[in-house]
Amino acid sequence: MNLLRLIILGTTIWIAWFLFKRWQAEKNSRKVLDKPPKKTELMQQCEYCGVHLPASEAVHHNNKVYCCTAHQKAAQQ
Repeated sequence: MNLLRLIILGTTIWIAWFLFKRWQAEKNSRKVLDKPPKKTELMQQCEYCGVHLPASEAVHHNNKVYCCTAHQKAAQQ
């Protein structure tokens, strides 16, 4: 009789744990869906080395794009 009670208690604890983890997963998935999407940014290619970088980080000179001022100066020489 004691073994039967132990099995029932273990099964009850396992079911409670399973339902709790499932509830947590649903709660976390709702948080991910509620976040606004990340803003994308235009990528540009350096005229000197060819690396792609965000437009906000690019150095612009004479309608050309460079990844840094060193490449801008090197391209002018």
